[in-house]
Amino acid sequence: MAFFKSAPQNKFCPVCGTQLKAADGYCIKCGYSFQARQKSMRRGVKWRNVIIFLVLLAIVYFGLRYANDLTIIPRSLEDALNFKFD
Repeated sequence: MAFFKSAPQNKFCPVCGTQLKAADGYCIKCGYSFQARQKSMRRGVKWRNVIIFLVLLAIVYFGLRYANDLTIIPRSLEDALNFKFD
């Protein structure tokens, strides 16, 4: 009885379903590259998500200014940071 699980001996191609050895970098049937998949997974931040976040943040900011009866466009930095959360 083993206490530790060993690494899987086989893996399957996500495109064609062919069973491959765990160390294989390419599918022998369709040519799918496992190395390219790993590189694309490490790309990092998706810029679309960053832009959506910034737009939502701006909507909340201007909504709070409107709700507190302040001008929508602040005239100074002090005015920009003047919020009341009542």
